[in-house]
Amino acid sequence: MTDKRINITQRVLLKLDSDSIHEYIFSTGKLKQIQGASKLIDDLIFNLLPHKMEADQDKEIIIQGGGNLLVEYSFSDTISDDMIAKRMDEHVKMLCDYYEQETCGATITGAWVEYQQEEYFSTALEELNQKITWKKGIPSPPSLLPGGSYLKRCESCGKETCYRFDSASNRFLCFNCVNKETKSEKSEEALSKEKSKQVSNSGTKRWPECWPEYAANDWSKMDVEEYYRRLPASFEDLVKDEKEGEKWLGLIYFDGNGMGETLSAIKQKEKLKQFSCKVDKALNRSVVDTLSCLFSYSETGKKAPFNVLMLGGDDLVLLIKPKKACQAAEQIIDKFEKYTAKYGFPLTASAGIVFFHYKYPIAKVIHAGKELLKNAKRHACEKNIKKMMAGRELPGSTVDFTLLGDPGSENPEVYRKKLRQRVTACSQGVEQPYLFCRPYEVSAFRELLEKIKNLKNKDAKLKDAKLSASRLNRLRQGVLAGRAKAMYTTLHAIVHGTSSQLRKNLKDSLMYGGGRKPIDLFEPPYVIEKIKNEDKEIRRTVVLDIADLFPFVGDDYCKRTDENDIRVEL
Repeated sequence: MTDKRINITQRVLLKLDSDSIHEYIFSTGKLKQIQGASKLIDDLIFNLLPHKMEADQDKEIIIQGGGNLLVEYSFSDTISDDMIAKRMDEHVKMLCDYYEQETCGATITGAWVEYQQEEYFSTALEELNQKITWKKGIPSPPSLLPGGSYLKRCESCGKETCYRFDSASNRFLCFNCVNKETKSEKSEEALSKEKSKQVSNSGTKRWPECWPEYAANDWSKMDVEEYYRRLPASFEDLVKDEKEGEKWLGLIYFDGNGMGETLSAIKQKEKLKQFSCKVDKALNRSVVDTLSCLFSYSETGKKAPFNVLMLGGDDLVLLIKPKKACQAAEQIIDKFEKYTAKYGFPLTASAGIVFFHYKYPIAKVIHAGKELLKNAKRHACEKNIKKMMAGRELPGSTVDFTLLGDPGSENPEVYRKKLRQRVTACSQGVEQPYLFCRPYEVSAFRELLEKIKNLKNKDAKLKDAKLSASRLNRLRQGVLAGRAKAMYTTLHAIVHGTSSQLRKNLKDSLMYGGGRKPIDLFEPPYVIEKIKNEDKEIRRTVVLDIADLFPFVGDDYCKRTDENDIRVEL
């Protein structure tokens, strides 16, 4: 083969994209191992993989975080095309093998493309993304171990064969779970060494390092070591102060809207690098700012009432006390929008909120969060919900939520359809009502939370203005019993309310259409929505939305105003 020389410096784009990162992190039911897996992925992306990259080549990290690395290499014009291709193929294989070895089974997809001039960067990136997509579509080879009944399975993840007995947890664990456990127990000395080795895209930070810079009040005292010391080591740590029957948790599954379109519209390398840094900074700052404002800092070293299970790029999975979950979700979305706009890259976001008992399998909770996020984004698309930001029309920010109680409720959309089908049929010509108004636009979600707070009135002078649990349960059962029963129980609650204030709050809440524009006709507890371009009416009710959220809206809920807007120091 001829040694064809090139006349100018060659550029190579290399991308590494983690496969099924959520499945890897949440394959276990132990919080300590989840935290260790998340930390391990971060270490690989920020420390280990960059140090394994070609040491003798000029390289520039463009995107880093969220399980992804995009790097540009520059090769001398004395190296042939064939030699570059051979070196890059070997290099990608080495990095992917190293990732799999370090994670004990998780995989990462790698690919590279070659280009010469800066103006061809966007074309090269598009080709690279297509390569990654194609590679991810190839089925992975089956495991060599059949995993028959004669091989004992890990008692944490239930997937791999056991490696050793862990005396601390009194369980048999696979090598993967042992690795995660070990990672979560790293010493402070090891953490400081890792930080000194970090190789990063300038401006990109690993999120635990952001507390001193972004936190409000005394949380700014917290450095990386203090952060890891304060993390709850188990789900029990988060609920140990709660009464029996109230040991619930909240999980927020957050993602930016329209990121694919936004990224594909960026044609310059420097702008893409800047975009990656700013989005990462905006989300880090939004999360730290929100959590430090919602919770007071404990001087006694008490465990934090939250645990960030995953944060990178525009993705967030946050475990939190349930009475702060709704407020945290809407505030993180609000701050993320405002920070990205301030940094010159306006974006919106959506979230799924899951309420669950602390013993509920976390894998099912994560699945429910994913489904809720999809529902929220689909709702914005179907209803053509848009938001103008900095002269750009973006998908609207939306929120969906669910309470995991009944069997099958971890599949929210399927569960809601089945629940609707079980309700007594309406009279002929009247379509079966929808039992929920969710998903909500964020502004409508805030209004709903405010209405629930009014129904939970804590004013000592207005004792009779509080909606009792028994009355709320009657409203709920009425809706599930069919349209006629629902109308009867609602009218009874409104007419026979214990105070005029409660009657007013009930009427105001039950006539709420979840941010939609219902027509004037009111059949309590239903609002009637006219479908555009169709001779069709849809009935919806917020009763079940209110009933599900009622225990989880704190008495100190405060609707955001311009006065308590975000702190931005630019």
